[in-house]
Amino acid sequence: MKTRAYSLWMLLFCCLWLNGSQALWAQTKAAYRFPPNQQRTYQFTLETDQKLYLTRILKMMQESDPSVKPSTQAHDQRYQMTLKGAMRIYLVEKKGSNSILAYQFNLSDVQLNVDQQPMSESDRQAFKGMLNQCEFFVEMGPEGQILRTWQAMTQEIFVINTLRGLISATQCVLSKASTSPWQANEDAPEGRYRARYEVRSKDKENWKIAKTRLSYTELTDTGMGKKITAQPSGAQQFVFNLKSGAIQSVSGAWNQKNLMQKTVVGEGSAQLQMRLQKTEPLDPALISATRTKYQAWAKIYKPSRLFGAVSNPEQDAIAQHRIALAGETYDSLLKATQTLPNDADITPLTDFYLKWRALFYLQPATCERAKQYVMKQPPLSSRARLIAIALQGAGTPEAQRALIDLMWEHRKNSEAYSFLVPLTCGVQEPTQELENALKKLTAERDPDVANPARLGLGQVTEQILKSAPARGNALVDWMIQSLKRASSNNDRVSWLMALGNAGSARAQSSILPYARHSSPNMRYAAVSALRKIKTSEAEAALIYAMLNEQEMQVRNEAADGLGMRKMSAKSFQAHKQAMTKEQSPTLRITIITNLWQARQAYPEAKTIVQRALRSDESEDVRKAAQKLLNGS
Repeated sequence: MKTRAYSLWMLLFCCLWLNGSQALWAQTKAAYRFPPNQQRTYQFTLETDQKLYLTRILKMMQESDPSVKPSTQAHDQRYQMTLKGAMRIYLVEKKGSNSILAYQFNLSDVQLNVDQQPMSESDRQAFKGMLNQCEFFVEMGPEGQILRTWQAMTQEIFVINTLRGLISATQCVLSKASTSPWQANEDAPEGRYRARYEVRSKDKENWKIAKTRLSYTELTDTGMGKKITAQPSGAQQFVFNLKSGAIQSVSGAWNQKNLMQKTVVGEGSAQLQMRLQKTEPLDPALISATRTKYQAWAKIYKPSRLFGAVSNPEQDAIAQHRIALAGETYDSLLKATQTLPNDADITPLTDFYLKWRALFYLQPATCERAKQYVMKQPPLSSRARLIAIALQGAGTPEAQRALIDLMWEHRKNSEAYSFLVPLTCGVQEPTQELENALKKLTAERDPDVANPARLGLGQVTEQILKSAPARGNALVDWMIQSLKRASSNNDRVSWLMALGNAGSARAQSSILPYARHSSPNMRYAAVSALRKIKTSEAEAALIYAMLNEQEMQVRNEAADGLGMRKMSAKSFQAHKQAMTKEQSPTLRITIITNLWQARQAYPEAKTIVQRALRSDESEDVRKAAQKLLNGS
C-alpha cells in the first residue's frame, strides 16, 4: 500500500489542525464532566489536502551542500484524505483531577489520494481496517487539555498519527479562571503551539467558543537538518454544553504553511465537522474490561504526548504480544486448537490467531513444536492453516524456518503448496534461509513446484529491495540470468512473472523485448511484468500494447498496468483513443475505471464516463459507468 512509505517528515503535513476571534464571557465557569458508565458517540467528517514541495527542498539542500546529489525520483507530492465515521469516548477511570478516557473509532468511509491518484480498493479497505483497529487511552486534564496517550504500536506510524491528529483537532481547553479571552499551550502530532480562545456567544446552556492557533513553539524534527517554521491560519469553533459538561459540536476550516529559509516547502488545508450524535449507558462489564486493558497498557507501554515520538515499535510489539497471549502456553493453545473441526471456518478466530502469533513471537522455540504438529494434520485443515498463518504473522527467523519445512514437506500436494508458498513469502523481513530455499525450489523439474516458488521469490525480492537494496538487486540479477538461461517458453513466462512481482526497473531491458514476442503468452507475461516499473519506457510499452495488441487479454493486462500508476498526459490521450476503438466491453470497463481515477488531474475524464453511460452499446459498460458516477 502507498501509505507504508511515509516518514516522520510527513507529520508536518498530515495534521494541519486548528484556529478563532472575539467574544463575550459568562459568569458561570465551564467544566468537563465524564459520567461513569456513559458513552458519547460523535459523528465526524475530516478532509485534508496537503502538498509537499520536495523539489524546492532538494534545491535548497543542494545550494547549501554541493555534495547532495540530484535525484530523478524527487517530485512534489500531494496527499488528499477524507475520513468519515464515528468516534466514541468514555471514562475508564479517574486519576486525581484528570480523566483517563478510551477513544475508539468506526470509520464508515476512508479516501486517500496520493498525487491525485486514489489508492486501490484493497489498499483502501486495508487502511480503513487499520484505522478502525486503532484504540487510544487519553489522559485529559480538568480543563480539557490532552496530556498523554497510550496506543499499541502494532499499526503503521501514519495510521497512528492520522488518528492522533483527529484527537488533537477535537481539543478545546477551557479557562482556569472566569476570563475571556484566554490562552493555552497544547500539543499536536506536528508540534507544540500556543492557542487563543474566546467566547463568541452564550446562552443558559451553551457556549460558542472560537479557537485560534497563534504560533508554534516547537515542531516535530523532520530529520532534514534544516529549521522549519509554521504559519497557521483559519478558525475553529466549539459548542460546549454547560449542563452535560461536553462538547456538542466542532467545526472549522484552517490552513497551514511550512517554511524553510523563508521558502514555502509545504502547505495544506483541512476541514472538520463533528457533532455529538448520542449519549448512552455502557455495560459495566465493558468498562471493567477496558479498565483492565488500560491498566495492562499503562504497565508496559510508555505513554507519549500528542507532540513527540511515539514509543519504540519493537518494545511495543513485545508488549502487545504479551497482552494478546494473556498467560496462555503452547500446551493450553494446542489443547484448544485440537477441539476445532478440520473444516472449521478460521475467519472469526482472530483472538485465537493473535494468541498463536504472540506465542511464536515471544517464544521462538515453540515454532518447531508447532511445525511438527502441523505435519501430522491434513495440510489444509483448519488447525494446520490457523497455525501456518500465525507463523507467517510472527515472521521471526524461527517461524520462517518452520514454514520453509512445511513447504518442502507438502511440495507434491499442489493445493497445500499453493497455499503455503504465497503465505510464507508474505513475511515482512525475509531471511537469507528463505531466499535460499526458494532458489532451490525454483530449480525443481516439476513446474507445479518450480513456478509458484519463482513467483514467491519475486514477491520476496520486492520486500528485500525496500530494506536491503544491494541484496535485492543481487536477487533481481539472479532472476534475470535465470530468464536468460530458460530453455522453454513456459519457463520464460514464469521468470517474467517473477520479475514482475519484484517490480524492479533493473529488469526492464530484459523484459521489454518479450512485449513484442510472437507468442501471446510471452507478450502477456512481459506486459504483466512491466506493471510495477515506473519508467517512461515501461509506460510506453504498456500504452502500445493497450492500443495495438491483437489479443484482448494482453490489451486488458496493459490497461490494468497503466491503472496502477499515476496517469500521464500521454497515458490519458491513449485511454481516450482506446475508448473510441476498443471492441471488448471488459476492456472498456477497465479504461473508464482508469480514467475515473484520474478525473481530478484530467476533468475531461468525467465527461468520457458520462458519455459511456449515455451511449455505450454494452449494458455492462453502462452499468460500470453508472457505478463510477454514483460513487459506488
